[in-house]
Amino acid sequence: MHIGPLPLPIAIFSLVMCIWHLYSTRQKKKSQPPSGYDPLATTKSKNIASMQDVVDAHREYTAEVFSFYVSGIKRVKTFRLLNPGDELEIRAVGNKFKVFAFGEYMNDLIIPKSSHIPRLFKDKIPFETYLGGRDLDYIYNDEIDFASIIIFYKIDGVPPTKVIMQ
Repeated sequence: MHIGPLPLPIAIFSLVMCIWHLYSTRQKKKSQPPSGYDPLATTKSKNIASMQDVVDAHREYTAEVFSFYVSGIKRVKTFRLLNPGDELEIRAVGNKFKVFAFGEYMNDLIIPKSSHIPRLFKDKIPFETYLGGRDLDYIYNDEIDFASIIIFYKIDGVPPTKVIMQ
């Protein structure tokens, strides 16, 4: 059996269909957001406003701010129920300081030697602990969350702290 050349109308139709397919499946160029655009700007400003209210209520207090992380899906899920300005609980267990949210253990608080936190527990000085803010770079990671914790207290001879919100 002899197969001849492809008929001209079929060749043209095949070429048109190939070009149409390439055109219809091309990647459309996505427009770039304007310079300085921050998709999390609303969330950030809401968080700062919440914390500013807490800071304003504690103007006469000394403040210490600590970096903090929570790992594990269950703990992260619980920890993310908190918003900046929500209260946390710290318990002294031996020489360690454990952070709790909704009565559940989150992680140990690592403090520097210069901190007054051990003295707060030793002398039974009242203090308040709040979630200061959350690192939004990890907001889509379900296994780890980074945040700051702020602790307010009054100790005679220790001046109040001026907290600057960023």
